[in-house]
Amino acid sequence: MTKVNITARAKQEYFAIIKHLSEKWTAREIDKFVLKFEKAIGHLKSNPATFLIAKKNIHKYVIDKHNTIFYLIKEDATVDVLSIWAGKKNPKKLKL
Repeated sequence: MTKVNITARAKQEYFAIIKHLSEKWTAREIDKFVLKFEKAIGHLKSNPATFLIAKKNIHKYVIDKHNTIFYLIKEDATVDVLSIWAGKKNPKKLKL
């Protein structure tokens, strides 16, 4: 299995999504998001190269219609999660 590192930026974005869900939705939606995220990380651990390349060497994994993980596969086969992008944000502000 591949090792997956979640960058500080991605952690910050993850918790911002959780905060947004807690303010606008119920605990059920938070649980759904957490499960989808954990499933995504499992997929990245087992076979990270199968997902689309967004730009250059950066891959993307669509968690759901609202959230996407952007990640880099390093030479040692480690995966760095660079960003968890909320789909409602302006895509021009995405800097990878």
